[in-house]
Amino acid sequence: MGPMEACMRASLRQQGQTDGGVVYAWGSNDQGQLGVNNTTQQAQALGVLMRRSTAPLRWSEHLCNGSPARMVACGDYHTLVPTQAGEVFACGRGRHGETGNSLLPDIVRVPEHVPGLYAMALVDAGDMFSGAVGVDGQVWMWGNCRHGRLGYPPAMPQTRTAPEPRSLGLAAFGSSQVVLLNLRTNCAAAVMEMGELWGN
Repeated sequence: MGPMEACMRASLRQQGQTDGGVVYAWGSNDQGQLGVNNTTQQAQALGVLMRRSTAPLRWSEHLCNGSPARMVACGDYHTLVPTQAGEVFACGRGRHGETGNSLLPDIVRVPEHVPGLYAMALVDAGDMFSGAVGVDGQVWMWGNCRHGRLGYPPAMPQTRTAPEPRSLGLAAFGSSQVVLLNLRTNCAAAVMEMGELWGN
């Protein structure tokens, strides 16, 4: 088992993902971050949005193009899911670019594909920003750029938000592959295949 596979298995266990790749979500849904909408019969009858759930809600197998999930990452108001097919899906609040698609509304209530991301191994969701690691070990970042938390090099355009994913390139990490990504409120950290830790 290689470092990327071991990391993915560890992430799967830490996030509580089921072995079959089925996603369950619970808690607040005021920004659509649970990825489900009008799931209760009462909500459907009233035509209202479900604001929260105290019990785990199972995602439909038709979501995420029908591909099982690899893991789940939850930010404050958005959720990211990489699939076994290597695609990434996002739901929740996206007004800061954290859902990775500038064509979507500010609130995405069911998971939508993040364009430009294929062959992704894992993801993480911070506060108003997101990141993904490809099977090749490259890091992709998007969302709110405050405090430099996206890690974009000076040569990249420095904007307030990056509504679509951009690769940092292997050169950003000394040409080493990233096997674990951790995003928090205003910072990010990554672990390399040989165990080095990088942060911003």
